[in-house]
Amino acid sequence: MINRTKITLLILFTLSISCILVTVFVKVHQKTIKEKTNYAIVIDAGSTGSRLHIFYWETPNGFDTPYIEEMETFNETEPGISDCLNNLTQIDFLIGNLLDAAIQFIPQENHQETPVFLKATAGMRLLSKQNQDIIIQKCQDVVSKYPFLYNPQEIQVISGEDEGLYGWISINYLAGNFLNYVENKVTYGSLDLGGASTQIAFIPKENQLLYNYSKSVHINSTDYILYSTSFLGYGITESNIDVIDYLISQNEYLVEDVIQSPCFPLGLNANFCRTNGDDCRTINGTGNFSQCSDIIKQAKFPNASCQYPHCSINGTFQPEVTDYYYATSVYYYVNEFFFGNSNNTSSIQDIQQQGIAYCNLTFSEIINKYGNDSDLLPFLEIYCFDSAYLTTLLHSGFGFQTSGQQTINKVDSINGISVSWTLGAIIAENQFFEYSTQSSSSRFVTKIPGIILVSFFSLFIVVLLILYCRLRSKSKKSSIYHFSDQDDVEDLHSSDDYKFSHIDKYKDEEIKEENLRLYDSQEIFNLIQFKSKELNNKIFFRFNFLIYNFL
Repeated sequence: MINRTKITLLILFTLSISCILVTVFVKVHQKTIKEKTNYAIVIDAGSTGSRLHIFYWETPNGFDTPYIEEMETFNETEPGISDCLNNLTQIDFLIGNLLDAAIQFIPQENHQETPVFLKATAGMRLLSKQNQDIIIQKCQDVVSKYPFLYNPQEIQVISGEDEGLYGWISINYLAGNFLNYVENKVTYGSLDLGGASTQIAFIPKENQLLYNYSKSVHINSTDYILYSTSFLGYGITESNIDVIDYLISQNEYLVEDVIQSPCFPLGLNANFCRTNGDDCRTINGTGNFSQCSDIIKQAKFPNASCQYPHCSINGTFQPEVTDYYYATSVYYYVNEFFFGNSNNTSSIQDIQQQGIAYCNLTFSEIINKYGNDSDLLPFLEIYCFDSAYLTTLLHSGFGFQTSGQQTINKVDSINGISVSWTLGAIIAENQFFEYSTQSSSSRFVTKIPGIILVSFFSLFIVVLLILYCRLRSKSKKSSIYHFSDQDDVEDLHSSDDYKFSHIDKYKDEEIKEENLRLYDSQEIFNLIQFKSKELNNKIFFRFNFLIYNFL
């Protein structure tokens, strides 16, 4: 009875110490890599204006992947920096105002370690390399005066392919497609339509060559190879200008030097001027969706020879489109205008029907219907063109089916977070945010608490086995070495006869009792060893495996 009590107390003591050690270790581990808020500034220097994005995330505590969030700053300046070539001092205001706002949003103690990225897109890509360098140099001068972490190489013009890649990363990050525990990972394609360019990026179906259009990225232990391309001059603003130029070149659309445009609502009279204010023309809207779509095809998507299995705009290689996409920017704005939030997955045919109905309205009817919304008022004259261009770009440009065989989800946010390629840019900048695969040593450190807990459960099982064997042996009147399983006896190192013949050498009964106790312990240990080997592929290690993968 005394021995049983001692063993029970010893087991309880061992378990208590194990719990204390696990708790202390986990707390120390969490404290060692204490959470810290990190910030990063991205300025999206677009063709029509520059926008401030401030991202922040917590330093991982050893158990989680960092989760990036964006502050709601709503800071934007106009015009785009590409329009400042002849007035560089204007950049002091355009970029300086955004950084002044960032100073207010980011805690002062974080300023010196907060990096600034200024990434100029299609508006700057339209300029010559020499003019790009002049404007970028001015932007570098402005950024360098602020207390943030400054690297002149991060003030740059990015390629359209990188812009498409960043958009793809952003969408799939927010959709949760990069999480380690997701099995059978799928990814969504991305579509973006800005003022000066449009981007498409997706992972093609298997066994499709990508020629020179592939982009690769390594995120959370997985390599992704995708098709990403950009078409400069195919944004909504540049395309509208190209269509007007096409109408001017065709005498049939000119009446006394006034442009007759089916892409504008009937009854609209507007002045059209170049950016520099020269060559101003009057536009008279005639409102016809079908005619507008035909003109867009002629001006922007003429038939071109294709030297690849599949082609898109101007005979450019493009794999066959896949099944599911997220579309942002103009795609979202046009869809929201026609459908609100009731049909984010509208088909090309759905938008065509809405566009036809809208283009058939006179401009006075449009004002009466939508004019009370002051935010919409400046854009009411262009939704006829926008709907025709968007549907023509998707069908004639990229090869999507009009009836909705592919799902295109038009969004401005996913899971409550705004969608922007700038988020993808931060994720891609691994020197500031380690979202890509960790080193083997850091992965080991991250899993240490899990390893400790697995060891604790293993110890718990061993102790239970000891207790079970001890109580089982004491409950029997026969010797502890009498087992029902003959195989168990054969695997033990000694027998009853051997033991007691050995003990008879001692005359003192207390020594004999002590020796017997020692043999009992040794035999219990031998039995557990034998049983552990027998259970390796059944319970013990399966339990370890399940617990470890769970953690």
